[in-house]
Amino acid sequence: MVQFNGKKERSRNLIKTVVIMLASFYQNFLEKYLNKAQLITLKMLVWLLQNQKQVKIERLAATLPLPIQQNSRRRHIQRFLTLNTLS
Repeated sequence: MVQFNGKKERSRNLIKTVVIMLASFYQNFLEKYLNKAQLITLKMLVWLLQNQKQVKIERLAATLPLPIQQNSRRRHIQRFLTLNTLS
């Protein structure tokens, strides 16, 4: 069993795992339009969408591995999904 020291370490480990969830073609394409933080958020959301049965912002925010409060994670997801670069 692996124990984590804190939320930041868990999010770093998840980011390493999530990198392989997007095909390299999409990753290269999206790197042109999104900054590093936005790309990481997108990768985490893709990973969460593949693992969660319910697709509600509250549910995604509850499982999003960011070291911030749940309400802040919810707002973070909402702001991210309204980006013009995603349309």
